[in-house]
Parts: sequence; C-alpha cells; structure tokens
Amino acid sequence: MYPFLKASTPAIFAILTFLASLAQAEPQSPDAQLHSDAKISTPQNALFCWSAPDHPLLTHGYGQFANSMADLFNRIDNLRGQAINGFPTDEQWASADLVVFFLTQNNLTESQFQQIDQHLKRGKSILALHQGLVQRGSYTEWANRIGFAFCWDKGATRSKWGKFENHKVTLDTTSQIFSDFPQSITFTDELYWNLQKGSRGKITILGETNAPKVPEEEADRKWPVIWTVQHPSIGKSKGGRTFGAVLGHFDTMRNSPTYQAIILRGVAWCLNEPFEPFEALIDLPPHLE
Repeated sequence: MYPFLKASTPAIFAILTFLASLAQAEPQSPDAQLHSDAKISTPQNALFCWSAPDHPLLTHGYGQFANSMADLFNRIDNLRGQAINGFPTDEQWASADLVVFFLTQNNLTESQFQQIDQHLKRGKSILALHQGLVQRGSYTEWANRIGFAFCWDKGATRSKWGKFENHKVTLDTTSQIFSDFPQSITFTDELYWNLQKGSRGKITILGETNAPKVPEEEADRKWPVIWTVQHPSIGKSKGGRTFGAVLGHFDTMRNSPTYQAIILRGVAWCLNEPFEPFEALIDLPPHLE
C-alpha cells in the first residue's frame, strides 16, 4: 500500500538524498500565507523542527512535513507556523508555544535539555512524532520530557521496530481528543515498541496496539502508540504539555484524514485550544507535492 524506493548503491542513494534535501528545505511561499475563516483564541507560535534526509525515499520526510505543516498553520488566524532546521535557538524557544520534533537528533546536551525544561515550565508544549522519539545517548532524559522514548539498552530492554500492515490501533474514546473516534482504527506504518517510559508528569496512553511478528507469548501484549503528558504546574504557570505518537514513518501517512486529525487534535490539546479551528486544515493541500 505504501511503496518506497531504496537506492541500490551508496552513490545513487547520495544523489537521491541530496535532491530530496533540496525539495524538503524549500522555504514557505508567500502564496501559502492564506487564512481560512478559522481562528484560535490567542496568538500562538509553532515551530516544526526538521533535519536532512537519512532514510529511503518516501519515508521520514522531515523537511517536507515541516514546511507543509507550517504553511497550513499559517492559514489559521492567530497561529503562526515556522519550519526550522535542527534544534531551536534561544530566541526561537523564547517565542514558541509549541515545538514539534520530527527529525533525527542524537545526543541532546545538558543545556538543550535545560531549554526544553524552561519551555515546559512556562506552560508551553512539545509534540514528538516517530523519529522524534529517538535519542541515542540521552533517551532516559528524553523520555522524561516526552513520555516514551526509544531505548538503546542492550538485551531485553532495548526497543524494537517493525512494519505492520493494516494494523489495528485501539483508542481511548473516553479522552477528549478521541471522544468522537471509533474504538479502533487501522494503519500500515512502522511501529516502535518496548519504549522506555519517562518518570515525569502524568502520562496517559490514548492509543495502543500489538507488536508485529513477535513470539507467541508476546502476541497479546499492548504497546503505546499515542499518548499525552501533563507536566506539573509551577507557580502561576500551567504545566507544560507533550503529545507523542509512534506513527509517521511513511510520507503517505499524511494523506490520511485520520492521521491528520490525530496530529491536529494533538496540536489543539497542546495549545489548550478547541479542535474546531483546525478542522479546516484536514485534506487541504499541501500534504505530498
């Protein structure tokens, strides 16, 4: 259902990667600054962090996702979207209400974690998707901020990944985010499981599934796919929020109205906004250009 191309030689892959990076890093065009009738209650800024391509074509389209989502967000009054390459600067953190991590970033530094902590302490939010859950050297600290992170330990505690076909994801329809969703939905995508759970904030699992191609004794075990983290309030500031989702490996996932709704509802929850202003963005181009 989701075809992808993989270069047969390192040289071809390098050329394709370079061309893909040019396509992904296109700046937002003035024509994209079109507003729908939608409007959120207070002015808010969202940053979409991306990195250079490092996976086969039509997967992990970090820059394409960041630019297309930023363009869509600029259609809503009072909401500004911006695609940025890499980790935000001090100035970008200071003005951001939501920072979306869908990129490859390894070994965040202590000062970068401090920037994230200050962001959450101000009552701001983070959204982490698929590869954005992965940290090589600091996954425990990353899990503490985003709820669950890919674990690189050796042995049984190491996280795993694998493709699943038309796989059922069970949703918590008692939650505000999925209150009008069906009890389950199906996707073909890549799953991470056996993730490391963080120890900060209140983690609520909103979607879970079984792992593909596992031993029979593990077949019935459920793993988190979608979740939220409500971090504690500090003084007069409301606690920061995190929305996490394993989904998003294949670029064509963005053509799914269901996937779009999941991400946009996560955004609305993070920003403490109703979902209605974001409904106008579902199925609007550009998703894949």
